[in-house]
Amino acid sequence: MSKKIKFNLINANDCQKLKIKDIQKIYSNYINPALTNSLKSFSFGNVLVEKAIGSKIYLKNRKKILDFTGGLGVLNLGHNPNEILSSRIQFQKKMRMEVHKNFFSQYSAALSYNLAQILPKELSYSYFCNSGAEAVDGAIKMAYKYYNGQRKIILHSDISFHGKLLGSLSISNYKESEFKFPKINFGIKYKFNNLNSLEKTVKKYKSKIFAIIVEPISASTYKENSKEFLKLAKKLSNKYNIKLIFDEIYTGFGKSGYKFHFNKYNIVPDILIISKSFGGGKSSISAYSTNKDTLLKSYGNLNDALLHTTTYNGFGEECITAIESINIFIKKNLSSKGLKIEKKLKPVFQNLALKYPDKIKEYRGFGTMHGFVLNNRKLDKIKNIQKYFKFSVLKDKKFLDKLLASALLDELFLKYGILSTLKFNQEVILCVEPSLVVQNKELDYCINSINHLFSRDFNKILLNFLKNTILRKLI
Repeated sequence: MSKKIKFNLINANDCQKLKIKDIQKIYSNYINPALTNSLKSFSFGNVLVEKAIGSKIYLKNRKKILDFTGGLGVLNLGHNPNEILSSRIQFQKKMRMEVHKNFFSQYSAALSYNLAQILPKELSYSYFCNSGAEAVDGAIKMAYKYYNGQRKIILHSDISFHGKLLGSLSISNYKESEFKFPKINFGIKYKFNNLNSLEKTVKKYKSKIFAIIVEPISASTYKENSKEFLKLAKKLSNKYNIKLIFDEIYTGFGKSGYKFHFNKYNIVPDILIISKSFGGGKSSISAYSTNKDTLLKSYGNLNDALLHTTTYNGFGEECITAIESINIFIKKNLSSKGLKIEKKLKPVFQNLALKYPDKIKEYRGFGTMHGFVLNNRKLDKIKNIQKYFKFSVLKDKKFLDKLLASALLDELFLKYGILSTLKFNQEVILCVEPSLVVQNKELDYCINSINHLFSRDFNKILLNFLKNTILRKLI
């Protein structure tokens, strides 16, 4: 008789008992030691979260933090919305069926119906998957299938970011990393928001192009495509029978101050990609929606109906979460809240950039998305310390930008109790992104804190960050 093997497993209740040092050790041994070193460099990488509600994060050390990351696009409704929690709990208590492959799903049906109600009438068919990058790949496949493989080229911008799967990565031109993955050889670049570049590129390849993919707002750079550019993209797509795809994974559901940013100009794509806040901060769900002609010609027959399927397509609890998310968004008119947040933050941050041109190279902002490109001209002497760091994210061409932005990010958390984030696509941007449910007093506190932060001596903040980083690594 074989000897029974004992496994030293952690159960769900034990997770809450783990100390920060235990978790950091597990990360190093079982996830990624480089990620551990990166997070440990920051104050927020050395504390644990007890719970999160709305815009607030409550730490185990009893400190309260304001979350101004927007959950990287996921938390338009804030942390743990009551309505969504209630719907999910009821779904679980009643033992609703999650997997439905052999049955019609009332949850997929209701979600596709609701989505069609809030989108332009042309975009009436939807497919549900898990991540934004997966939905990008699905949209590419649909556009490619529409032409039965006769067209081989998709156009994307020179600052695009559509995800990190190999398909979505193949149409991304982000510069977060110097490492180059292999790409599917079908993407050709045009210059972002450049009418002449787009028109020349389309005319050069014409009938070889199966799709043009556009981010109405580039969420990784906070740059907007103009109305004129989007109109031209639509015109050229119609003229040359090319599928126009809009990626609103990040900017959808009120993030830019509109339901979807393309609603600002009423220019409708053939395929729309959404995710992030679609899941209400509690569900990993994405979608790509299209018109009847595209759907029927791509997958609208018995032989092709199952050409694109996924294991977790339309899971029940994921769908009821997105259903509730849409209902909250519409009932509370949260897209208008995005414009109110912009109206409150943008003038203040614009004035800040004018007041401190030696510290702020450029400010960009839309809706709930606001960012500062920093000036590092006075930090040249810091280059000498680069060789002492094993923190790889700082050992690149953007070292000074990342170092300064990291110091300010850490100071916001440590001194002001504000969690913000950074973006590294083309430039390094210090980002301030409240959720749509943020309170006015929280916005006022953020404004005062940012004003005070930029009034201070950056060299002192930077040196303090470096000192703390070294101490954290020694402990």
